[in-house]
Amino acid sequence: MHIFRNPNYNFIRWRWHALALSAAIIIAGAVLIGTRGMTLGIDFSGGTLLIVKFDQAVSEDQVRAAAQKLAAEIAENAPLAIRATRLTMRHGLADRVRAATEHELEEQTSLRATEDFKEGVAATAERRVPNFKGR
Repeated sequence: MHIFRNPNYNFIRWRWHALALSAAIIIAGAVLIGTRGMTLGIDFSGGTLLIVKFDQAVSEDQVRAAAQKLAAEIAENAPLAIRATRLTMRHGLADRVRAATEHELEEQTSLRATEDFKEGVAATAERRVPNFKGR
């Protein structure tokens, strides 16, 4: 049974179709945001777990009231000052992420040349526990 009759498939030929599909999805998203609005709230369904611990027992209503009080205090401040504070807190974030990504690339590149890397790949392919040597 042959899944592909010709394994040399020209993906580049279909790039404009992919571009048109991507544009259609983006436009549909923009229309939905315009008609239904943004979903307000925090979505932790992506795998993030947030655990908050308190020294004493508190109810959900107490937490909500404290959060709303803090939000009201922040909202009383000048909008430009709030925006400047947020920018200050995020200042250099892109540069730090870029530097961390470059460092990670250097580390991964050097690790790919080790015996342990080869052992890890072989063990995964053979479905066995790897025997790392630290080399």
